[in-house]
Amino acid sequence: MAYAQEETAAITADIATATDAPSAASAFAWNMGLIAVMVVMFYLLLIRPQQRRFNEHKAMMDNLKKGDK
Repeated sequence: MAYAQEETAAITADIATATDAPSAASAFAWNMGLIAVMVVMFYLLLIRPQQRRFNEHKAMMDNLKKGDK
């Protein structure tokens, strides 16, 4: 029984020292990277298509002449 407890304690200590928390700088960089990816996706999926539709609509309105249907 004592052997099992000693082995469990040793394994637990090894795991605790092996899994160090990431540094604050790497966590910050990771979070900034994720935010940058989300901003790019937001731009590509929402803003860019709306601008394209607006420009197409504006070009169509500029090309209309009096009496066009």
